[in-house]
Amino acid sequence: MKTKSATTLAFALFLGCMLIAPISAQPNKPLKCELTMNVIWLPVPHWEGTVTGDIVGTVTVNELPPSFPGKTEHFSETFEIVTADGVIRGLDDGVWNMKTYKWRANGYITEATGIWTGLVGCHVHEMGTTSPLGPEVTAWGTITIMYG
Repeated sequence: MKTKSATTLAFALFLGCMLIAPISAQPNKPLKCELTMNVIWLPVPHWEGTVTGDIVGTVTVNELPPSFPGKTEHFSETFEIVTADGVIRGLDDGVWNMKTYKWRANGYITEATGIWTGLVGCHVHEMGTTSPLGPEVTAWGTITIMYG
């Protein structure tokens, strides 16, 4: 009888631990990606490129009208990442330094499909560098998507 009670107790403790384990597990780690884009000037200027890393796909970025205080461009933009597993869309605001060609932006995911639906509401941080402004402009950098 004692053996059966001990086995039952051990099994109950095991089940209890298994039920509690997911609650105490670490939150999802940030998704980190590399980004390369080029300006497409016509018919409306926008960026097109690729994303690699934790997310692999193509990216399109459409800028809203910017402002130019001093030697910086303050911008707002929408972006869309298309992958084989779904689409991720979002908004961000950032600053591009016209002297160093470095940029940073922060925003969030507004909608997503497929396996990416859990990203809606996640924060996005982007940073990188561009080539100098001219007929051909390239941007490269990183995108980090943080859960929570």
